[in-house]
Amino acid sequence: MNDLYIDNMIGKGVGITAAEVRDILNSMEGDVKVHISSPGGSVFEGIEIYNTIKDYSNGAVQVIVESLAGSIASVIAYAGDGLPMFRNNATMFIHEPLTSFTNGTANELRKTADTLDTIKETIIGAYPQNNMDYGNLMADETWFTAKQAIDSGLAIPYDRGQMQNIAGHQFMNLGYDDLMSAFKDSVKPVIEPVIEPVIENKLPNLQARKRFLEIQSDDC
Repeated sequence: MNDLYIDNMIGKGVGITAAEVRDILNSMEGDVKVHISSPGGSVFEGIEIYNTIKDYSNGAVQVIVESLAGSIASVIAYAGDGLPMFRNNATMFIHEPLTSFTNGTANELRKTADTLDTIKETIIGAYPQNNMDYGNLMADETWFTAKQAIDSGLAIPYDRGQMQNIAGHQFMNLGYDDLMSAFKDSVKPVIEPVIEPVIENKLPNLQARKRFLEIQSDDC
């Protein structure tokens, strides 16, 4: 099992970069668990990390939110093959994109606002497509506990041995307690195949013995 840790700020010069993630994934073969503990950072660097993980083709990818998936790290949380697992004490928050480049004319500032709206729609596209109003949730800077994320259909409970997420349609509308029960019941014991013992035939092969004696006689 491979492990990839997103456990810092996102962005060049401040933390984890897409190039670093790409180099790590290129060295891996097989399934990957992505562990997230990040408050976010650069939107574009985070989107590239999201796409880089999405493009991984050497195995399955399961994301685990270990403590915090904030801002653009909340987008990376959905780069796996299914819903992320949340530790029971993990949190996630989402908010509207922002910029520190605010100088310029009124027209330029309006263009910047339009650009931020476009980026916002791009971010929303990465979240699970359900009935949640992500636009308002982002505007309010919404925080989710693990229970709230699971109840909202944004995550599944953490399980150490689970690789692929099992949140199929039969689980999507369950509350936290019912989902936990169903999730545990879904983990079936592995039944080892019965392998019949190989019994070596130790009886002499009379035909082979006869032929051997004939060959020995011919060589003499």
